[in-house]
Amino acid sequence: MSEAKDFLEMVREKRRKVRRMEEALAENTARAFTERVQTSNKSTIDATLAALEEERQKLVDAQNELKDMTERAKALINTVREDEVTWQILWHRYILGESWKEMSARLHYSRTSLYLKLEQGLGLIQERLNTTEHD
Repeated sequence: MSEAKDFLEMVREKRRKVRRMEEALAENTARAFTERVQTSNKSTIDATLAALEEERQKLVDAQNELKDMTERAKALINTVREDEVTWQILWHRYILGESWKEMSARLHYSRTSLYLKLEQGLGLIQERLNTTEHD
């Protein structure tokens, strides 16, 4: 795989991880408040709140890292801005995090066409990265 593709796939994976963390924090917070109502043990409540705060801080850190990675991903994808179709496919896949099915429905291309165009775009980004590195 190319450096560009590896990085953009890392962004997709980070986005999925952040979503899972957000969902887990919401579930754990709801569960903690339910348990809090059912217990009067202050040390248990304090430990639960401390664990939730730690989880929240990890989420904030992951969100900040995702934001930085997304900005870099946008810059990479914008290097092929002159090819509107390729740019849209890359944008929908790596910035918006859409599935092949979602992209096919939204952009009105077959999955095969999307994949081929995406691979072409990734190759072009990598080519431009290599050219920039050698200049």
